[in-house]
Amino acid sequence: FLKIGDHRDLHSFPTRRSSDLDLRKKSNTFGKHFKSILSDKNAKSIFIPAGFAHGFLALEKENIIYYTCTNYRSARHEIGLLWNDKDFKIKVVANII
Repeated sequence: FLKIGDHRDLHSFPTRRSSDLDLRKKSNTFGKHFKSILSDKNAKSIFIPAGFAHGFLALEKENIIYYTCTNYRSARHEIGLLWNDKDFKIKVVANII
């Protein structure tokens, strides 16, 4: 569970904002991020391809996130990115609710 304002970095939804960053060096969109609002009301879901970093910002009091992966978790292959890294230029909601 996430509390309102919790941000998980660079994965039926209550409302959350998804931020996805293209890390594929040969991609035309390398280094660009894409944002979308996912909620039980708009019934949207997203597919995040390999080579992307994914994070989300909880916009509701409680959030349960379901996701699947193409392979088993491998800590050896994981990296962490700060969502507020100035190079990414990801803006976060200043006043939540």
